[in-house]
Amino acid sequence: MIEIPFSNGNSYKLKNTWEELSADEYKAVLKFIVQHQNEEITLHQLRLQVFFLLSGLRPRLNCNPDKADLQAENITRMAHEICFMMRIDYGNTKSFSNLSKASRVLLQHYLPSELDQTPEVRWAEKAVKTIRPDLVFARNLVPTIGRHKHVLKGYTFEVKDKILTTSLTTAQFIDAQTICTEIEQSGSESLLNLLVAILYCNPYDPLTAALAREQLGWLDTETKKAIYINFNAIQTYLCTRTKYAILFNAPAPTETIKKPKHSLGLGSVAYSLMKSGYGDIENSNLVKFFEIMYSDLVTNVMTLHKQGHPIDKIAEMTGLTIFKINQIL
Repeated sequence: MIEIPFSNGNSYKLKNTWEELSADEYKAVLKFIVQHQNEEITLHQLRLQVFFLLSGLRPRLNCNPDKADLQAENITRMAHEICFMMRIDYGNTKSFSNLSKASRVLLQHYLPSELDQTPEVRWAEKAVKTIRPDLVFARNLVPTIGRHKHVLKGYTFEVKDKILTTSLTTAQFIDAQTICTEIEQSGSESLLNLLVAILYCNPYDPLTAALAREQLGWLDTETKKAIYINFNAIQTYLCTRTKYAILFNAPAPTETIKKPKHSLGLGSVAYSLMKSGYGDIENSNLVKFFEIMYSDLVTNVMTLHKQGHPIDKIAEMTGLTIFKINQIL
């Protein structure tokens, strides 16, 4: 939540993160983003749409011109504060990374023309930039699907007090990740049914999920796509904003955040761990799986370093970048 103060001493609270949205709000915001991407509405109009959605206010101005102007100004000011939906990427990532942290934070969510004209903002004004959806978050925003007696409960995923918890099993995550990759590459909407069946199979069983996909024709495409986008947002969160990022081919901090390539080979890693005596890794909790991989990787790098291997040699032996090895050391 963000709290917007007024001169009369009152304040207004607004949601300003994906994690705070309800399922209906989440799907509505996705619709607005599509309109913006299709150039049907501007960034300012997108903010206004989301503001009216989340505030519950109706866009009706006062009949009194003076009061109407004040009302419009207040609405614009509050809508301007809602910035979680989109991010602004700059083509010259190296120059952008050299800006102050405060300027980078502002310039990632506000157009340069909307900010005070400092030298850094004037640089950004001239720079090549792209406005993209900021779809990185740590929560399943569609916790259930269906109605009445036919309700399917989905997976849980959330971060509280910096602690990640999820109901996803290793096998469930790997299978869902595999299907997401297929959907991205083929564009096949028929695979959305299988993805939903995997993520809303409780407890998870691959055979049960495969059979359930045939019974999901009643679910609307909008919800299926929202589930797909949600799971991709969680994957990206894991690969860019947790300590487990080191396990993935995620971009370095100075790079533009795009969809990371998940080339870790999680299935083969899980199989190797099972052979090594770690037990039934596939049916274990996903966080436990990541903790084991993270611990093994850190131990391996530290051991090689203590043995006197130079960093470039450790990079060659582990497949990690020098940047990631320095993070560990």
